[in-house]
Amino acid sequence: MKRILLLPVLLFAFVAVGACSNDSGGGSSDPNAMVQFAQCMREHGQNVPDPDGDSYTITPPSGGPNAAWDAAMDACRQYLPGGGAPEPPNADELEAQRQYAKCMREHDIEMSDPDPNTGRSQIGGRLASAPRDQLRADPIYKAAAEACKDKLPKGQE
Repeated sequence: MKRILLLPVLLFAFVAVGACSNDSGGGSSDPNAMVQFAQCMREHGQNVPDPDGDSYTITPPSGGPNAAWDAAMDACRQYLPGGGAPEPPNADELEAQRQYAKCMREHDIEMSDPDPNTGRSQIGGRLASAPRDQLRADPIYKAAAEACKDKLPKGQE
């Protein structure tokens, strides 16, 4: 089964795509779909590599929301297994993400509990609209992330 995993690394948006033998629920089941996805993204101005092997990871440009990236993803989503929809976290992952958000709040970072459908949390307060680079450079955020990293689900540390 081909599937895309939009890993809710809370603030570090990565798109990871795992390839297996078939597809269920929307999107392409073509074995060349990931190559087509990468080509489509480049045609829409995004510098992404071709897939290599059974997994594929791309990273959006840093600096916060990016309309060009979002437009390219919307245009190219048709090539992703399942239409690129993330799978909801399982109960253990969701609980770990809740514990991470709780820990971050205990370390002075306003963070919502994760959305049960996506596993994503939102940063609030003074860092609500901060781009990733600013978050990574913020000493309070860095200290909180370091103190709480053991709470994240495996593979999201």
